[in-house]
Amino acid sequence: MSMYTRLLQKALLEHPGTMQERTAAKVVRRRRRELQDAVPPDLGSESVSFVLARELAYDVALVRLATAVGIATDPSNFEHPGSERTRLEQALLELGFSLENGDGAEPAEVGR
Repeated sequence: MSMYTRLLQKALLEHPGTMQERTAAKVVRRRRRELQDAVPPDLGSESVSFVLARELAYDVALVRLATAVGIATDPSNFEHPGSERTRLEQALLELGFSLENGDGAEPAEVGR
């Protein structure tokens, strides 16, 4: 089990519970925007920790939303985080969730 997988598992355990789809989708969109934001230049050597924290926050939100809509996932699937992120994002898009809405709008109207 990779260090990232362990951190993700710990983060999910520290904040247990489920969210309703709409709330989970809003959190995913917010965390995705944060992940895409530039790293503040004044962080220096702390920039790696900053980016890691953003990635973990996004992945926690992604797992919560996936779980809320019945998409199977597990922290162990994040051995290669980019691959599992892409898989979950694609599955959510197929269900009609827009992950790019910058305004916190509801998921696309495809049964959701």
